[in-house]
Amino acid sequence: MAEAVRIRDALDPLLIEDALWHASPADIAELREILADMASAVRRLDPTAFVRANWSLHARIAAVSPHAVLRSLYVNLLDQIESHTLAVLPGSERPLPEYITSRNALHVAIVDALEQRDHDKALSLIAQHNTSNVLPASLIPAGTSVTRS
Repeated sequence: MAEAVRIRDALDPLLIEDALWHASPADIAELREILADMASAVRRLDPTAFVRANWSLHARIAAVSPHAVLRSLYVNLLDQIESHTLAVLPGSERPLPEYITSRNALHVAIVDALEQRDHDKALSLIAQHNTSNVLPASLIPAGTSVTRS
């Protein structure tokens, strides 16, 4: 699982660059709908729904890419990660509300940067996404040792 997450993280900047160039207003609207699902999960303190919405958001960003191989590879990695994550269980190291609230805000900022076509900000945010998503005890997936949102 760690290898799949590492490769997914390495592909994120490529997909963000594609989305910066190719995302239509309809694509951004769909991303915002998924963000609404993530925000709802945050309000309900439902980490499983949050992670699933998160994966959906990443898959939707990938769908914007005109590169079939990149899209396919990325979505297959997401599917592999999801298939090995049976549940997301609360822990005690970092408070769950704090973690999912901060992750949600980061994803909102990424979509905002995509909509604004702000290349530097979008790439900076995805770098932050991939370096700040060390899994706290509050999101330990059953059946696997790693998951990231």
